Amino acid sequence: MKMPDAKGGDFELAPAGAQLAICIRLIDLGTQQTEFKGERKLQRKIMIGWELPFEKTKKGEPFIHYKRYTLSSHEKSTLRKHLEM
Repeated sequence: MKMPDAKGGDFELAPAGAQLAICIRLIDLGTQQTEFKGERKLQRKIMIGWELPFEKTKKGEPFIHYKRYTLSSHEKSTLRKHLEM
């Protein structure tokens, strides 16, 4: 199978810095097998969709950003850090 030629898209990056964001989607990805430092384990994963309502793309639509997280409220977890910001 031949891979199609890469074509540039009209992808826009959201402006850098702290932004007001609204959670628009929370998706339960279920239990996923992960590997870290050669150790395999099962972890519950989620994906959160964030909308930046005051930052618009060239098309006039709000930016949307999706991020995957391990479902954990541990003090060192990325999910907890992002929710406490």
